[in-house]
Amino acid sequence: MRKRFKYPLVFVVIAIILATPVWCFLPQLIIAPYRNTVSTHPQDFPFYGNPENLGLKYDSLAVKGYKNIRLNGYFFYTPFKSKGTIIFSHGIGGCKEHFLHEAKKVCQLGFNAVVYDIRAHGTSEGEYGTYGYFEKHDLRFLIDYLTENYGCENIGAWGVSYGGAITMQAMAIDDRIHFGLIQSTFSDLRTIVNDYHDRVIRLHIPGLADSALDRAAKTAHFNPESVLPKEAAKKISQPIFMSHGTKDQHIAISYGKENFDALASKHKFWHPVAGAEHNNLPQVGGEEYWAACKDFLNTYGTQIEINNFNHYE
Repeated sequence: MRKRFKYPLVFVVIAIILATPVWCFLPQLIIAPYRNTVSTHPQDFPFYGNPENLGLKYDSLAVKGYKNIRLNGYFFYTPFKSKGTIIFSHGIGGCKEHFLHEAKKVCQLGFNAVVYDIRAHGTSEGEYGTYGYFEKHDLRFLIDYLTENYGCENIGAWGVSYGGAITMQAMAIDDRIHFGLIQSTFSDLRTIVNDYHDRVIRLHIPGLADSALDRAAKTAHFNPESVLPKEAAKKISQPIFMSHGTKDQHIAISYGKENFDALASKHKFWHPVAGAEHNNLPQVGGEEYWAACKDFLNTYGTQIEINNFNHYE
């Protein structure tokens, strides 16, 4: 009998040894992504990650966010009469310099541009990312700063993936964001964590991703059940433009469409980009995609509408 169970027991021990690091590492993978900064590989960033290379007047920003977390960023001035100001929120593991190309484009269109490092990203402070739970308040503190120090009134927000979820949650509670552009974001946190677990681990272990998220949430002190862009969408009445790649394997296009269908806005626009994956939508979409964004901004980015709710609810 001992010989019969000898090798299965060895396999069990090996499985436990291999699984333990995964069990311990997964929560950190969720809330503490790798920090991308220009200093590591500037050649991978638009304009080599240098704001000087945009040829625009700009200020460096150091803004105190929610719970006194410092957020670092840049304010780029349009060379034309300002139509408004657009705040860009990057994806997970990204940083403000990833948006330098878009910042220059909207400045050429007549908007000021603000790019910043989300908490726990780039050079900003913060140990953990919470997918919008705290970050939506950071965005509100940033708006406070822009209003008080730059006199900004017509403010829009542009978010990609992780930053898109943050932007949607902020739009749902702050009517000072008058319009939004959302690219390739998820509809609820728990579902996307399970999806990422299956894609990265390549083995579905029931309950593992849920347990990792619960432990991550306990460490970072947030409620994952409240991170629901699809629910935030029901409270968004501002004009909004949503885009998603049809071949996105990181965040399925069905999640983006779920968010879109739930929007309360009367001025909402769905723009699927054929053949685009998660990280190459602007490149695949090309001039057609930018023309759609530009049309939206020219039409709805210059119309200040006060909604029927007060910010800071």
